[in-house]
Amino acid sequence: FEEKNIYMMFDPETGYPVYLEDNWWGANDLGNLSTPASNANINRWVVMGLSAELDDGPDPIASTSELNRYIVKLSLDKYNDGTSINDNSNHENYYPFEREFKLISSTGSFDPESGTLINNIGESIFSSSSKNNTIIGRIDNQTMEFNTMDLYLPTLIGFEIDSNKISTRYTNLNISLMDMDSNPING
Repeated sequence: FEEKNIYMMFDPETGYPVYLEDNWWGANDLGNLSTPASNANINRWVVMGLSAELDDGPDPIASTSELNRYIVKLSLDKYNDGTSINDNSNHENYYPFEREFKLISSTGSFDPESGTLINNIGESIFSSSSKNNTIIGRIDNQTMEFNTMDLYLPTLIGFEIDSNKISTRYTNLNISLMDMDSNPING
């Protein structure tokens, strides 16, 4: 029913109200939904996250397919305002989202490649012989991408200059840049 722009839904089986706020609606952007949530003014909802970090697990030399290993996480543990759903101990509407997740990539392999979220997080080990991998994660209607090269790009380039070889007016520096796989970078 609607009264003064306040929407209320009731569970037909229990008769109890369904709270629209603080829920996962199957997508991070509510404007693209065709559910009751798309017609209501909802201030806070759960959003999906996808992250990866380098794994310091077993010796990567054991197999070339395991040269680069990553811990990949799909999560439903944050609200659209960035706060964690675990930050509010008084949160009456919190419950674990037992949703299925799926991970894919055109390179490498996942262990596991799909499963059920545990405490709102799905975790997998991704192994690939390349450092440049696009990982795609999916929960319900929401898909996100992560490129593993983003883990390497923040590395700063450091070098030292021999002050004895610097002239007082001009100094020419010849620098050769290489990517993470020791290939020359041109341009």
